[in-house]
Amino acid sequence: MRSLDRALGKEKNAEKVDQIPPTAVPPGQMPVTSRKVFMRSGEEPPIFINSAEFAGMGMDVFMDVGVVPVESVTAAAKIYQENPAKPGLIDFHVSYRFGMSIQAAMMIHQRLSQFIQSAAAQMQTMAEQVKPPEEKS
Repeated sequence: MRSLDRALGKEKNAEKVDQIPPTAVPPGQMPVTSRKVFMRSGEEPPIFINSAEFAGMGMDVFMDVGVVPVESVTAAAKIYQENPAKPGLIDFHVSYRFGMSIQAAMMIHQRLSQFIQSAAAQMQTMAEQVKPPEEKS
C-alpha cells in the first residue's frame, strides 16, 4: 500500500509498491493459513462470554462481547414474574468492543456458522455413543 506521502506525490524517489487490485480476490475467497500473534503474552486464560450486542454505523459493525451475570438475569426474571408488562433490566459487563467492516462481519458469521454446524454434528455423534443399547435407533 502507498503511504500518504507517496499518494500525494511528495516522495521523489519512492519505490513502486505493488497493490492488489480491489477486485482481484473476493473477500473470504483466498485460501490462507493464519499464524496467530497474540497481542498480550498469550498465556492468559481465555475470557469466556455469554452475551454479545451489535450495532452498525454506515458500513461498519460494532460488536460488544461480555458477560451478563446470573444474578442480573435472576433479578430481571423476578421483576418479570411480579409484573410481566414491566421490562426487566440486566447488567451487561462488556469485556471488549470490536469494530469491523461489514465484509469482515460476514466472514466471521460464515466461519462461526460452519463451526457451530460441525460442533452440533459432533455432539450428536457423542450423544448417540453414550445412549444405552436399548435406546439406540
